[in-house]
Amino acid sequence: MGLKDKIKDDLKASMKSQDKTSMAVLRMLNSDIRNKEIELIKEIGDEEIVKIVKSNVKKRKDAIVLYRQGNRMDLAKQEEDELVVLQKYVPEEMGEAALRRIVKDVIFKTGLNKSADFGPLMKEVMKEVKGNADGKTVSSIVNEELGKIQ
Repeated sequence: MGLKDKIKDDLKASMKSQDKTSMAVLRMLNSDIRNKEIELIKEIGDEEIVKIVKSNVKKRKDAIVLYRQGNRMDLAKQEEDELVVLQKYVPEEMGEAALRRIVKDVIFKTGLNKSADFGPLMKEVMKEVKGNADGKTVSSIVNEELGKIQ
């Protein structure tokens, strides 16, 4: 079963159980998927759906931070509840040890080992991790590894 089918099945289940939070989040996610398919004029696969989900997860995380800064704990709680629903559809992120290994391998393969090579090195590392790691985490590890070399 593909991710799109799983989302639809979970939406049906949330409608039957009257889970308003899950229902709202999954309807929004379904809508985002349909909009992307209309934009691209074709069915999208699981990889593209994961990108959509990750985008929504990032929006929720940013909103939680802003609501907490504004002392709106009620809205932050709502965003956290929605985030829990979305995180069911995001694959497990790569661990730090695996990321370090990939960064070291890319540095070795490409010879990009100076601070000035940060941008091209990040580009190559992100190709290797294929969205299975957060960009901020990758960036900090790349900085650390480049710092060790110099």
